Amino acid sequence: MTQPFDLEAIRSRVDSWKEIYDHEPQEAKDIDQLIAEVDRLRAQIEASSDFDALARDERDHQETQLLEERDNAIEWADKLAAAIAPFEVRGEHSNGNNPWANALDYARKL
Repeated sequence: MTQPFDLEAIRSRVDSWKEIYDHEPQEAKDIDQLIAEVDRLRAQIEASSDFDALARDERDHQETQLLEERDNAIEWADKLAAAIAPFEVRGEHSNGNNPWANALDYARKL
């Protein structure tokens, strides 16, 4: 996740203000609140980045699992079609040919 601003630089700058206004209690309190807000935002961004990474990893895992399941289903469909009909009936997978449908048609004629 890209940050449009540098929270470390902001935190450092706010810390330097604290030294300037240290003798004025209200300003020092306001600066402490700014520091707390910067720290909160930093934690929120880090948590969001971690969440994004975890979500991306989970999505990748699910996609891989789905592809494996699809490949397994295709493999079994090919085996079933081969058990039902000879290759000359089934043919190759192509835009114009569906060996599974050909095997089913062949089985219906038996």
